[in-house]
Amino acid sequence: MSVPYRLCALRVVSGYETVSDNAALVLAAMIPVDILALEMTHVYEARAGMRTNASLETIRASERRASIEKWQARWDTATNGRWTHRLIPDIESWIGRRSGEMNYHLTQFLTDHGGYRKYLHRFKHEDTPECPECSNESEDPEHVIYHCTRYRSSAEYFPRPEELMAFMTESGVHLNSHPERSEKMRKGATRRGECLK
Repeated sequence: MSVPYRLCALRVVSGYETVSDNAALVLAAMIPVDILALEMTHVYEARAGMRTNASLETIRASERRASIEKWQARWDTATNGRWTHRLIPDIESWIGRRSGEMNYHLTQFLTDHGGYRKYLHRFKHEDTPECPECSNESEDPEHVIYHCTRYRSSAEYFPRPEELMAFMTESGVHLNSHPERSEKMRKGATRRGECLK
């Protein structure tokens, strides 16, 4: 992927540079540039060659569907960004959502790249990846939100990992639209007291 395109995706989602290309593009709803270029080539060839009687809008829609299918296949077989894939397995639903803006804190949760000991330990910023409350448990987003004794009360207000995308893609619903959920998540979303805004 081109460096400017990757940086653009990371800026859109306020992500760390360590976030994988695949995860950054999915979160930013940006079709990979190589797939996008191929789509544009096919549209141009169809228009220039007049190989079909279909309208330009039909050609574009057809090529966009094909692009999303290629992107989905790449996302499903990628070896990195697996936590993000677990939360957002269906690209088409994610990019078609009408609410649920990305921000720095949400990106940390959705990518597992942020203020979690497991992540910080990789870069020698923490002595151990383990949760300070739960012995022998790595502190990552799943542990903090769903299993950690420090934030047990938040778990009941937060959708399960497999249900999060459906929750975020509901029309007019996003993580901050439920005041009581938002307050509980703000109190327990990250170990350093940062909040999902």
